Amino acid sequence: MIHVWPRYKELHEMKGGDSRAELEAAAATFSEQDWRDLQAWFNLAWFDPDFQEGDVELPDGTAVTVRHLIEKERGYTEADKAEIIGAQMAVARNVVAIHRKLQDAGRLEVTTTPYYHPILPLIYDTDLARVAMPSVALPETRFKRPDDAARHVEKAVEYYTDLMRSLGEPHPVLELVRNWLLDHRPPSRTERLDEPELYRGFFDRLSKSVFLEAQKI
Repeated sequence: MIHVWPRYKELHEMKGGDSRAELEAAAATFSEQDWRDLQAWFNLAWFDPDFQEGDVELPDGTAVTVRHLIEKERGYTEADKAEIIGAQMAVARNVVAIHRKLQDAGRLEVTTTPYYHPILPLIYDTDLARVAMPSVALPETRFKRPDDAARHVEKAVEYYTDLMRSLGEPHPVLELVRNWLLDHRPPSRTERLDEPELYRGFFDRLSKSVFLEAQKI
């Protein structure tokens, strides 16, 4: 994403090394224009190629392109930055609408993450990290909040329901996930190795807890 754009590559090479001293030294050499160009390219590089190459008509009828900004390459102004953000917002405004339309037509299943996008097993119990990494260093104070993990899932479904306005009654998967998070414990490492059925069942339930599809499961 960086090296395909000459100016972005140039700015990256100006950074030099990754140590704190090298980064501080590089930052001291950046001009105000360098910083503006870096801000512009950080955002321009993330646009889909269709937007980078020409006009794209969005579902609400508006057309968006950043081709002229890509071609500018350097010397971006604050007005250019505002235009880039405006293009991003125009695209973002259409995301929910098109997903709702496809979902209601039965052509799309929607997924979400726990509300604040945590690593849910570590909210459930930080000791779970040792299932995958037995030698990992963990905080001295163990964190174990299955109720908090369940609330993350509840809040995600509530937000999705409000945003998409299509579930109506509480989705059946919500109670399934909440009850599992509160009433089931994850397998220990020994059980994971010695009882494969328990292992598979645990991760099957775990995958369902973060797969919140729009249709009845």
